[in-house]
Amino acid sequence: MDNSARAQAIKVEAGAIVAENNAARADGHPPLPGAAAHKRLMAATAVAVEPAADYRISIEGQHGRPILSVKSVTRQGVTLHLPAGSGASDDQLKAALQTALETLRMNGVSLA
Repeated sequence: MDNSARAQAIKVEAGAIVAENNAARADGHPPLPGAAAHKRLMAATAVAVEPAADYRISIEGQHGRPILSVKSVTRQGVTLHLPAGSGASDDQLKAALQTALETLRMNGVSLA
């Protein structure tokens, strides 16, 4: 309850639970079990959770086949895929990696 915005969201959720329990009792149904109420209260947040951004990138070589792909970006790092048999030279792979890093940086991903 130290965070006032979250505390307010918890209070709002608690009010909703009380109203639902009152309506359930009036209809002859049991109230929400304590564990379920606790779960809802702990999940209450004042900040909308945004879906994770999709940073997948695929860079094609001269033959039109992918030579480097960014599979995922998490706070632990970036997962790259270098397909075997792409026909790309080391210099092409280096250029593809540079392009991928620049694209990630332009989208707000920093590896520094």
